[in-house]
Amino acid sequence: MILKFILIIVIIYLIYLILFRKKSSFNANNNIEQKKENILIMACHIKKNIETKVIQNNLNRFNDSKKFDLIILVYSVENGISFDQNEIQSETPIMFIEDNSNIYYDFYKYKLADKYIKENNINFNWVFVTNDSILICEDITWIIKKIINSKKEFVGILEVNEKIFEEEPYKKHYQSWWLNFKQSAFDYWINNITFNEKYKNVDNIINDYEINLSNNMINKFNSEAIFPLTSNFKGNIFTNNEMFYDYFYNKNFKFVKIKFFKPDVVPSKFKYLLD
Repeated sequence: MILKFILIIVIIYLIYLILFRKKSSFNANNNIEQKKENILIMACHIKKNIETKVIQNNLNRFNDSKKFDLIILVYSVENGISFDQNEIQSETPIMFIEDNSNIYYDFYKYKLADKYIKENNINFNWVFVTNDSILICEDITWIIKKIINSKKEFVGILEVNEKIFEEEPYKKHYQSWWLNFKQSAFDYWINNITFNEKYKNVDNIINDYEINLSNNMINKFNSEAIFPLTSNFKGNIFTNNEMFYDYFYNKNFKFVKIKFFKPDVVPSKFKYLLD
């Protein structure tokens, strides 16, 4: 009787060990799955059917680097425009998030992406934050590698000296169409973005979040730009100074602002986007 009792206890203990080890293994695997080296967040507002091709082009350029574990694509669509998620192809897994209201433009889309990251307990090394206002014309693998291998916490692509309101001083900042953050810098950045009625005005968003917040982070974090300021030029190079823009383009700055396409700069394979 005693031996039978001992045998039952041993069997129960062995079953417990098996179940515990399975549970521990499951949790460990979950933690591994939630660790992402590099995340790409894309904010897209689709106003024309052709813009799906712009999104696909830019995704291809990022995916060429083979450096991303997850893409979070947050999008809004104007009335009368069709958008099918299946039209977007990527070797890297994509999480699509729809922003139905598009009230606060790209910065609210970044908040939605951050909400997804936090709700899923995703940790990362770098997060790349970009939007669809730029057409990437050539390979950018060298830029992505330079960012990942840098010792910086906050990296911009294009550094400018700009202001949006006349009464404000010019401030150095990184243009927000592509910003890159280590996790602590991203948390600081996203936590300083809040919304109220004031930010239904896009100029207030540009002033507070593209210019002032970026300037603050340049001073607070170990930062650099891939294309830093090379003169005392003040303003936005896409709209204020064509000669300055051509200078950067010829220095391997292969980005074209879609809103200000210049036929003499856009590569021939993208001419159809000018129509």
